Amino acid sequence: MKQKGGKREGAGRPKGSRNQSTLYLQSLLDGEAEAITRKAIELAKNGEMQAIKLVLERIMPTAKDTPIRFTIPPLHHPHDVMSAHAHLIAAVAAGELTPQEGKSFADLLEGYRKHYETLELEQRITALEERR
Repeated sequence: MKQKGGKREGAGRPKGSRNQSTLYLQSLLDGEAEAITRKAIELAKNGEMQAIKLVLERIMPTAKDTPIRFTIPPLHHPHDVMSAHAHLIAAVAAGELTPQEGKSFADLLEGYRKHYETLELEQRITALEERR
């Protein structure tokens, strides 16, 4: 069989399946989730820090990516990326975007610039080859 990512294709568990110990632990918890949750809440109310952390993680999980609402000037040429970066830096400085949001957006802009630059170079090389 074909090697894929260091493993034989088709080897191991099917995608999405769970291992036996996970299934066993899940079976132990079946029917007990409510009682365990109530106990964790009770311990948290009594000041048990680990219980507080556990309860808070379940109530308010770590934030995932959210859409960034930010308007930039139109991008028609790689030089337009400079103007977009200036708007982006100003938005971060004004507190409209977090530094992490700004970096994520800047990475997108850089990807656009590289893509455009690659296409432009390809066109120039093709034109030079056709002239020969």
